[in-house]
Amino acid sequence: MNVEIEIPITQLKSVLPGLGKIVPRSSSLPVLQCLKVSLSSDEKTIELQAHDLDQSATVRLENKAAGLPGQLLVPLDMLTKIVKGCAAGQSVRLIGTKQETKIRYTVAGSPVERLLSYVAPAEWPSAKQIPGEMALLDDTFKVALKEATECASGDSSR
Repeated sequence: MNVEIEIPITQLKSVLPGLGKIVPRSSSLPVLQCLKVSLSSDEKTIELQAHDLDQSATVRLENKAAGLPGQLLVPLDMLTKIVKGCAAGQSVRLIGTKQETKIRYTVAGSPVERLLSYVAPAEWPSAKQIPGEMALLDDTFKVALKEATECASGDSSR
């Protein structure tokens, strides 16, 4: 079960701040400190998912590099630190086996491989499935929702 997923730094820099809002700062469950990164079997889509047991967020990115399909868990704090230090034209390669997770990136023109704390993908909490059909909303609903939020207040005394 080897997994290799390459993600451009520019794509990661745009999505990590949003996913970081879902991941709890401190948790007794190490799995909640991670992002689930998966590459579809057709190798066209990379999916990053954050979860805190109450809410989850998923980002789907177009895959432009060759890799080995599968999924792995990557600690968000370590990934964020590495991405901040990389240039915009670079990419990171996430490598997972049954026993370890590594990240490969470039520092000053030299490739570096770093071992990350391993959490088994089987520990990832399952996403809630909402039964029923999807309802499409038209533009009038969007306008009505925007007008309603302008009237709403965060003041608890109202």
